[in-house]
Amino acid sequence: MSDVLQFGLLCFVSIFTMVNPLPVVPVFLSMTGGIPAAQARRVAFRASVTALAVMIFFALTGQFIFRFFNISLDAMRIVGGILFFGIGYEMLLGRPTRTKHDEESVAEYAEDIAITPLGTPML
Repeated sequence: MSDVLQFGLLCFVSIFTMVNPLPVVPVFLSMTGGIPAAQARRVAFRASVTALAVMIFFALTGQFIFRFFNISLDAMRIVGGILFFGIGYEMLLGRPTRTKHDEESVAEYAEDIAITPLGTPML
């Protein structure tokens, strides 16, 4: 295999695993189930653009940010473990939310989910 093809395959697999589109589909469908199809398409587009912008930003400035704040890889692993524990604990408690959306809050809800958790996942 040529070096260019091997590098391209490595890049594709890396980006695919970072974006992880397959598990996002059920989340997207459950979060946009109560809104019109046209608005759901806008949510999907806005989430995609947000994810692309975040990936490009951190690809270009990630090393600088880590050096500026003097963050080591081990420190990042520790913080990641603490975040995973906190989120897992909250999921373990399983507190259901009882929210009802009226017509005005549907548009606001659609704008909110396009950024987080669809465009920039919490994890």
